[in-house]
Formats: sequence, C-alpha cells, structure tokens
Amino acid sequence: MKNTLLALFMFLSILGYTQSIDTTNNIKINNEDLELQKLKTFGDTYAKEMSTWSKEYKKWFVENFIYKRGEFKVPKEPISAPPPKYKN
Repeated sequence: MKNTLLALFMFLSILGYTQSIDTTNNIKINNEDLELQKLKTFGDTYAKEMSTWSKEYKKWFVENFIYKRGEFKVPKEPISAPPPKYKN
C-alpha cells in the first residue's frame, strides 16, 4: 500500500511538473513593451524641448557632450558656462 501511494505521488508530481505553463515569458514581453513606450515618450518629450533651444546653446551642448563612438575626450579646461538656453 505504501509503495503504491509513493509511486502515485511520484507520478503525479512528475506529471504536474511537465504540464506546468511558463508565464514569465508573457510578463517579460509586457514589461519590455511598457519600458519601450516609456523611452519613446521620454525621447519625444526631450526632442520637443530641444527644438526650443537657441543655436548658441545647441552648439555649446554638442561641443561639450556629444562624442563619436570610441572617442574619449579629457578637457584641459573646465567646461565653460552655457549660453542662454532658450530663444528670446
């Protein structure tokens, strides 16, 4: 009797393990979609804000913070103060 119950328990545990459904994949996909949507919203908002910058500020920003891939600059002097950010 004990052997039969033990065998039945082992069979059911193995059967339950093989039939379990992995739901983590759906959760991961939903989270990735949400993060992508957040990044797109941030990018669109920042692009709209950047379009209001003055030409002098854009030039200053590019000179100080935009680098080519693989390039690393160590400035010899501190970064200068930025010009007015918004158009008058």
